[in-house]
Amino acid sequence: MAVINLPTMEQFDKMNDYLAIMAGVGHVNLLDAYEIQRAIRNGTIRKIVSEGDFFTVGRGGTDWLFQVDAFDYDVPARSGYEKSMRIMMYPVFANVAFDAREAVYYADGGLAPGTYWFQDSRTSKYVSFALSQPVPAGGQIVMGNDGSPNYTFTSAISYASQTSTVAIETVAVAISDTEPGETQLTPVNDSNRARWGSGNWLQSAIRQWLNSDAASGWWAPSNIYDRPQTSPASGFLYGIDEDLRACI
Repeated sequence: MAVINLPTMEQFDKMNDYLAIMAGVGHVNLLDAYEIQRAIRNGTIRKIVSEGDFFTVGRGGTDWLFQVDAFDYDVPARSGYEKSMRIMMYPVFANVAFDAREAVYYADGGLAPGTYWFQDSRTSKYVSFALSQPVPAGGQIVMGNDGSPNYTFTSAISYASQTSTVAIETVAVAISDTEPGETQLTPVNDSNRARWGSGNWLQSAIRQWLNSDAASGWWAPSNIYDRPQTSPASGFLYGIDEDLRACI
């Protein structure tokens, strides 16, 4: 007896999304990556596709939908080339962090048990806490917060390294308007980065993810305050059409 393989509900939903988009534009092109690359470089790309055209790219057994957004808007990273084509993806990514919350302090020479403080560059208030466990050289202090719109600091979390995800300890913090008398931590990271992560594209986790074809382990620290980013597990280019990846 013949076996019929039907799409899952999730696959049906994705196909319906694609069909709705295609119905609005009239067609989706089937493109050869190397042909497109040559056409971009020799300036004949507009004879093949126009701004607004859609095309699909295979990735991990599924098809992703892209749209041509602009020509020659971006400057190619590779020297010797001047032409480019910007593409947009449908749908946009969900649950991909731009960057993880960064550490507020990097313990270059380690930290002994004791009471420490730093000034919050966002609020100008003084934040102090007492460590009962030593932090080794290369460790970090990460600030926990209350989840409010202001992300008020509520705890200090110590880690043994930039890549460690198991805390040494978590201690409460005290916030005051006057400078404490204990040991000051210096230098410290910008407090906005300690709350929400870095907005620096060159140091961002999402930049590493977009440029990685690894099945896992695509993240590496980009600065001394950086913290691990593990979701999603595989890099964006993992499983993508090999011809397109080679052209990119």
